[in-house]
Amino acid sequence: HPPAGAAGAAVTFEFWNDRAFQVYDAAGQQALLDAFAQNPRPSTLSLQGRYTIQHFDAVEHGRALQVNDRTKFERPLRLKPPYMLPGYPQAQLPPGPFQFEFEDDDGQGNPVWRPYSQQLQDELQLLVLCAPPPAAAFFAEHRHAYWLFGLDELVSGLSKTQLVQENVRSGTHRQVALRPRGAAAPAGPGGALPPPPL
Repeated sequence: HPPAGAAGAAVTFEFWNDRAFQVYDAAGQQALLDAFAQNPRPSTLSLQGRYTIQHFDAVEHGRALQVNDRTKFERPLRLKPPYMLPGYPQAQLPPGPFQFEFEDDDGQGNPVWRPYSQQLQDELQLLVLCAPPPAAAFFAEHRHAYWLFGLDELVSGLSKTQLVQENVRSGTHRQVALRPRGAAAPAGPGGALPPPPL
């Protein structure tokens, strides 16, 4: 359940339109704001007679979905970042500039860390400024859709955080790390590349 006062925060709702997150029209926005202000907040609600919103009671955690009533097609629904809900803690972030990197391979079976595109870096940095940071964040990179899990754990500090990227189509998981911008990522024993604590 959200902390008391969270419903009074100024928020904007967005849905994934297959290319980017798009703000709802005025009528949709108002319907979602009215539901967001309810205590307790509904888990499921009908929107504009065409959609069912699922997991709305966990929208600030990145769990809400817009489901087309006719086709059953699901789209992520989120609060536009950065948002600050009263009563929620913020992430404990490293001092200075940092970037997100994901575990990959170099094409010859050797593990390497690669930074996300600058556009996605900007998006992820907005997400970690949220209170609360979402437990699940949907994004697209190089024509692939992914979920990033674990941003919410940053409220306990980097040393206790495990960030994981999941490919929506294949289900493949990869580790994700926060690093100082420009820092090298040395390979660990046996070629393993654990995210370093900052």
